[in-house]
Amino acid sequence: QFLYLIGGRGGGGGDLEAMKVLTTPQVREADAYTIAHEPITSVDLMERAATRCYEKVSALYPAARSFSLFCGTGNNGGDGLVMARLWAADAAAPAVRVYVLALGKTPSDDFAVNMKRLEEGNAAAPRVRVHTITEENFDAAALLGEVEGSVVIDALLGSGATRPAAGLLAQVIAVINACHDASHAQPYLPDMAPNPAYLPRQGCPVVAVDYPSGLFDADNTADNRATAVRADHTVTFQVLKLAFLMPENEPHIGHWHVVDIGLHPTFLHEVPTPHHAVTASVAAGLLRERAAHSHKGTHGHAL
Repeated sequence: QFLYLIGGRGGGGGDLEAMKVLTTPQVREADAYTIAHEPITSVDLMERAATRCYEKVSALYPAARSFSLFCGTGNNGGDGLVMARLWAADAAAPAVRVYVLALGKTPSDDFAVNMKRLEEGNAAAPRVRVHTITEENFDAAALLGEVEGSVVIDALLGSGATRPAAGLLAQVIAVINACHDASHAQPYLPDMAPNPAYLPRQGCPVVAVDYPSGLFDADNTADNRATAVRADHTVTFQVLKLAFLMPENEPHIGHWHVVDIGLHPTFLHEVPTPHHAVTASVAAGLLRERAAHSHKGTHGHAL
């Protein structure tokens, strides 16, 4: 059994005792169990999860000038659409832009429902600009110019990537990473000439929804790290993921935050895993009260 002490760049998990570290398939099983046994519809569970993420990002960036959400057409993109709608519903919230990446795939049912909700709300009170990115209209320089200075939200893929990003997806991720890198070090765009017109004048903080797009579940030895999102923060749902605890993944994860989305406690209690995270509250319970003249040897040993 592996125990990981939460600390350093982590955050948001101190009140979740004996947190299990699960794989992507196990989290999907937890979703399905919750839908069946709470019960709750899939789209309502998405609403609940995305609302927790929206609240966390709003707290991280209370002075944001705008939010630019990059959404795939699966359920991670559906989370992004919910967040865009929630910001749009707040008259005091900053401007919101949504970029939907058209990869030729049929949208998930929950994505389609939330796109309809966003469009209906936007028709009544236009506050969100929605733009679909295609091979034909993709322009890296123009896109960088639009999003620079905003908070960029990665809701392209989420968890479950099994092959390195390529084609248009890789190009869009390169734009996101250029925004990120400009606020940390010399920005770059893979496979593009170092033309200053293609580089943002100012950096953008990047937040990944649940999981940085392009990063594999746990073993990333076959991944192309240049085509995985590099985030400043990752707001993940319910439990830690094993990839978050691998040091080589830190440039992609950034600071992680676990938000409770109400997955069914029975499943979380019973699901087997060899990986657990020792939280601050658990570690505090292991400390023994020391008398003024007690011997160090009676209070355990550091390995």
